[in-house]
Amino acid sequence: RAFLYPASDAPVRLLQEYMHEPFEEVRIADKIATQRVLTLRNISDRADGIIITTPYALLKKIAPPEAFIESIVILKRNMILPPSELFVMFDRLGYLPVEVVTGSGEYCVRGGIVDLFPFGHKNPVRLEYFDDEIDYLFTYDINTQKKIVEKESVELLPASEVLMSTPELLAMDLPAAVHEKLENFGKY
Repeated sequence: RAFLYPASDAPVRLLQEYMHEPFEEVRIADKIATQRVLTLRNISDRADGIIITTPYALLKKIAPPEAFIESIVILKRNMILPPSELFVMFDRLGYLPVEVVTGSGEYCVRGGIVDLFPFGHKNPVRLEYFDDEIDYLFTYDINTQKKIVEKESVELLPASEVLMSTPELLAMDLPAAVHEKLENFGKY
């Protein structure tokens, strides 16, 4: 049976489900995680639109909209932000440290260069530091590593629906198995 509704210009957004629980040793598929974060961003902004989802996706606990909005970080060129503080932000947002950035929600550090792949971006971003200042910000091609376009700022959306840092989670009274998975695999 088909239902026909009046045509609307409102954007249609999908809030997909994922079939694993927090702290499992697998990560949510990059495409699903990105789509969920972008939809949550639109919901938090109270943007107009139609959301298509499933009952299982609705049952997943997520952060309140205020917490989601407060967790968004804007990095700007010439911003003073010690790298150590940036790495704490990455952990809180759920970004994973890797050797080479290949997908959304990852970052890597090589000296004064930080590569990251923010959710909602088509290409990764490279930050070049001079002391504690973000000197350059630009997107680059993931295959050739060549600069695409210089940026003045970049928005970092959470890469995890768990908006707590790893130390905060480790400080909670959780089962030993969860603590072990957190230490070995990080939060997903």
